[in-house]
Amino acid sequence: MNNLNQQRRRSGFSKMAVMVLAVLFFPTTIFSQSLPQNSNKTVIINDSNDITVKGLNSKNIRFFFSRSLHVKINDSAGLAMFSKILLPESFDSQTQVHQPKYRNYQHAYIFMEVNDFQVKIVDKSGERKEPQLQRKELQVNMTPPGLNFYENYSQFLFQIGNLSIGDEVFIDYAYSVSYLYQILATKEFFITSDMLELSSMRVFFHGRFDKKKYSFSLSTPEKMVVDVAWYNGGKPDSLILNENTERRIWVKTNLKGCLAEVGARPYKTLPHFVFTIRPEDWYYTIPNTFKEVPTPFYAIFAKQREVEILRATRNVDIGTRNKDYIDLSKIYTDMISDIIDDSTGYVRVKTVINKLAQDYSFVTDTNYFRTKNMAMDELGNYLQRGMIRDISRYETYTAFLAATRTNYFTAYLADKRYGVIDNHYFKPMIQDDMLLVSLLSDSSLHWIIPKKSKFTLLLNELPFYYENTTSRLVHFSDWAGKDQPINEQFRGIETPESQLKHNYRRCSVFGKINLDSKVSQFETKIDLSGQFSTLTRGVYKFDEFDPSINPLYGEKIWEIGRDVHGLKFTTNLMDDEFPFNAIVTAQYSFSDLVTTEGNTASVPLKNWFKHVIDADLETENRCLDFYPDFVGKDNFNYLLQFNQPVILIDSVDIQLINEFADYRFQIVQRDSQTILISSSLFQNNEVISSDKVSDVWEIFQAIIQSNAYVLRVKINP
Repeated sequence: MNNLNQQRRRSGFSKMAVMVLAVLFFPTTIFSQSLPQNSNKTVIINDSNDITVKGLNSKNIRFFFSRSLHVKINDSAGLAMFSKILLPESFDSQTQVHQPKYRNYQHAYIFMEVNDFQVKIVDKSGERKEPQLQRKELQVNMTPPGLNFYENYSQFLFQIGNLSIGDEVFIDYAYSVSYLYQILATKEFFITSDMLELSSMRVFFHGRFDKKKYSFSLSTPEKMVVDVAWYNGGKPDSLILNENTERRIWVKTNLKGCLAEVGARPYKTLPHFVFTIRPEDWYYTIPNTFKEVPTPFYAIFAKQREVEILRATRNVDIGTRNKDYIDLSKIYTDMISDIIDDSTGYVRVKTVINKLAQDYSFVTDTNYFRTKNMAMDELGNYLQRGMIRDISRYETYTAFLAATRTNYFTAYLADKRYGVIDNHYFKPMIQDDMLLVSLLSDSSLHWIIPKKSKFTLLLNELPFYYENTTSRLVHFSDWAGKDQPINEQFRGIETPESQLKHNYRRCSVFGKINLDSKVSQFETKIDLSGQFSTLTRGVYKFDEFDPSINPLYGEKIWEIGRDVHGLKFTTNLMDDEFPFNAIVTAQYSFSDLVTTEGNTASVPLKNWFKHVIDADLETENRCLDFYPDFVGKDNFNYLLQFNQPVILIDSVDIQLINEFADYRFQIVQRDSQTILISSSLFQNNEVISSDKVSDVWEIFQAIIQSNAYVLRVKINP
């Protein structure tokens, strides 16, 4: 990664008519000398983008976006993409935001105007046809960071009703967004999420479709401080000073459409850049000096999110005696009443955090967001009733941490599938959920994800996308001190990581099959450990599933596409410390699983093996490496006992070993009435190079075929 930091200038550059600092380089070729000639896939012939920032002061800054597209529609995927254009567009489709569901985060702006939208269509015979264009303004209700009320955000949907496969389409549009919001009656300005979204952007050049030519232009006032950081060769091809404007230009050719490749992490290898603007009024004077410096954006974001957290901490520290904190103090005292020896504070922190996770329900607060129920957070009142509210979930956790008399940090990080936070890429600080980290007297760190749904992770329990990645730890003293400068240090800490031995799922199923009544009865035990426990025990316990991960994690073992009868199951957490071993037991039956024809019985194995695969994986012209979610072992063993002797018609013993995994599928006869079926996946590689992704597909195909297998036995009279 390289960085170009334009420091504040007071020189005479703006008086020059035109000054070229760097000549335009030849268009850069990325990953390919020429795109594969495949007339069956949609291709972008030209994609030209421009962002222009006008104004220096936050009160008058406005962003202007424009794009010009020329696309050859060759398949249904391209038709679906370009017959519907949703504005505002995102230059960073590689963003995954983790927040409570009902906060409804989407990419939208409050004060956005569409200035132009034009379409031209040329059909495959070369004839012009008049586009059937419809425009619809969509209202999105979501809660911006630092505010617990729904606000109306704008999105604009443009639908081209008569676009067809074989057409070439030319799309040009422009829109603009204000940086701050001014109430004209009072002339007051307010920080909005528009400002927080616009302050820093990450831009990828690649997209879902091949691009023959791509260009991007960023124009900013010459006197504005702009931080541009580029990664993997994403350096601007030219920098031009024209009157009072700086213009950075990127030009690329033959870009493969690989940004959305399954299992890829594009930020690791694809060229991209991050730019951050610094308004001239967002400076502060260092205490006891006359030196004026930019306010670090991390501090702006942290203050926006942490003011209420700090208030809760201080209320506990000074012993506030209102009803909320009296109730909280009583609850805390009851929680730790049985603790005898706790020299480091770990037992207190673990007890409190895990009780909040397991013993308290979650209130979504949608009525509050809609301003239908404006009661204050009433933290203690809700805790007394066994509930934690969305609007005060962080205050609740930090208040309890303060009660334990241990120090804590807020922790900001990105989902590692989509990026790693650093001094330049800090957008997740305002978009994503944040964690809390308790620092104990023995200098150990303990990680907390506050409750945001019915199922809550325990102390030190992190989903795989937060493991082994960089987090930025922030202490309120970094930004809230009145007599000291804002801390500029990037306090980066790597999060913990689970190992192969920790991550396993062992499904043991005993089935009784009655060939006379056709009823099949099953008793199941599922041992979960590590990530398999973290990702799936909530599915069984609360029917709750992380929407950002593969849907197969959300399938229960008895969900095989048939009506289940007599279902009884339990989910028990066996260990509330890493690796969080849990056991699921279940009893259920099916009345239509077995079919017979003559003296042959058949049992379809469809969806019996819940190994996590992605059937959409493509290997042809693969551009990026493949990253499994995590390393681990996943075993399904079915012991089927028939009510009379049978003979297995076809035994199976298939084993595949390649760079991705070791997979084995077996069907063997154990005795005259018993058949053993097993499917075992052992995955021990954290990354598969792009030229070996066919190994991944080979394993996926084998698992698909196993789930399509039909067990056939001859009934032995």
